Amino acid sequence: MQAVVQERVRCTFRIERGTEFGQHLCMVGEHPLLGEWSVAESVPMDWVTGCTWEVHLDLPQLALLQYKYVVRNGWADDAPAQWSGGPNHMVATGGEAKGLLRTSSRPTLNLVLSPWAGTLY
Repeated sequence: MQAVVQERVRCTFRIERGTEFGQHLCMVGEHPLLGEWSVAESVPMDWVTGCTWEVHLDLPQLALLQYKYVVRNGWADDAPAQWSGGPNHMVATGGEAKGLLRTSSRPTLNLVLSPWAGTLY
């Protein structure tokens, strides 16, 4: 029996959110790649410049995924975390590696910009 290989779509998520020293931004969501709503298993984002954070993820094709952003205070599993307010964000991936919004000449790079709902620092 052959294993089923699920095709992936390369997505870039970017958000502007001020943080204080020792804090960092993460993504968490319903899918196992996003930590299944566990802050301890959330996906860390990279600080880019100013208040901009970014992460590149290879997500399953033809999927509708819910997620939120979380500001973590340290890396301990039980450290305080602030969840973005409002309803969950959603991203729908397409059937090809160039699904969502093309933001560069590389067809596998998709960009999802999301606002932070809640208090800014």
